[in-house]
Amino acid sequence: MTLRNGDPESVSEFEKRLSALASAHAVLLDNHWRSAGLIEVLKSALSPLGIRERIKLDGQDMQLQPNSIISYLLAFHELGTNALKHGSLSVPNGSVEITWRLYGAHGERLHLIWRELGGPEPKSQPTSNSGMKLLQRVVAADLGTPINLRFESSGLVCEFDGPTEKEPDMMKRSGSN
Repeated sequence: MTLRNGDPESVSEFEKRLSALASAHAVLLDNHWRSAGLIEVLKSALSPLGIRERIKLDGQDMQLQPNSIISYLLAFHELGTNALKHGSLSVPNGSVEITWRLYGAHGERLHLIWRELGGPEPKSQPTSNSGMKLLQRVVAADLGTPINLRFESSGLVCEFDGPTEKEPDMMKRSGSN
């Protein structure tokens, strides 16, 4: 989807996504292909964008399944890139709040909200660019949950649920090897 136009900006976006995937693999390697903490994944995705100081994190750290780390990291990369180009981080005083909580009998599910604050008035729907389409199609399918994107008066809000390390591995649940 990213390279369909073939222009230099598309190539740059593709290279950034490859870099995000490399970051995800680095997190996995650092953790010996075992679980990794949500905060580590968030920092790994957002630090290369140079926006970390404008993002507030609110929630207890928890471990994520190795097979979901790439999807989480891609989601945060796409949201961060979008905020930097079009949203709250494209203006000097804009910011992002990321909040999450655990739910389920054993805290096996994560509910996460990405909320942009102080950004410019939106010019298009949040699903109109390739990054947001990637988020809603690929990442949502990988995490097994819909991704809710909407504009509020404060800016883009993205809400989704996903697995934690405590949720049985999706491959094991489905009986696949």
